[in-house]
Amino acid sequence: AKGYACIPLHEGSKVPKVAWKPFQTTKPTAEQYERWFAGNSRDNIALLTTGMILFDADDPAEVDFIVDRCGATPY
Repeated sequence: AKGYACIPLHEGSKVPKVAWKPFQTTKPTAEQYERWFAGNSRDNIALLTTGMILFDADDPAEVDFIVDRCGATPY
């Protein structure tokens, strides 16, 4: 609803369950989302970040390191 594209990742990993490249330009359909995430799915979710650079920091100290070297971002 917010216009982002998400795809499923294998449970407990960062490995995509579907080919992600097509969804950089075409959003998944409601039917695809239903099929991917229906029921008791425990799959992880990847947010495709086309047009931006995203740093995934698991430790707050890493955030400071990244901002110090790359600058602040509204994202």
